[in-house]
Amino acid sequence: MATATRTRQEQETTTPETSVTEAIGTPASGSTANHVVLGARDVLAGKLTIEGSLEVHGTVEGELQATGNVEISRTANVTATVEGKDVTVQGTVHGNVTAKGKLIVNGSGNLTGDVRVAKLQIDDGATVNGSITMGSSWPKSTEE
Repeated sequence: MATATRTRQEQETTTPETSVTEAIGTPASGSTANHVVLGARDVLAGKLTIEGSLEVHGTVEGELQATGNVEISRTANVTATVEGKDVTVQGTVHGNVTAKGKLIVNGSGNLTGDVRVAKLQIDDGATVNGSITMGSSWPKSTEE
């Protein structure tokens, strides 16, 4: 099981085909937020918890949890629960999705699983199979 939380000092950059992690600072407040990218050839099995946003281009099995936005690209194949602020699905997701803001399933997106969202956008050509629950108040954890 993998768990990741990174700070500004833990920045790392590798080739475009692999992971890129960069911290983005907000000068006015002095806070930092991570932006983590799993590349097209990356495979993650386990739980990944991010303080910030996440882009997935590769394969994931397990659980993805981010305080920021989550983007599942066209090349991604995700078999996991996914939780984030705004979640965009362009690839394939098999698992429950919780978007505390908005869930967008683009025309190339395929989502199979139960969905819990505040706002929902499903584009022409997208596939969503599962139950959908909409609301604006959220418990601290989706495991309740």
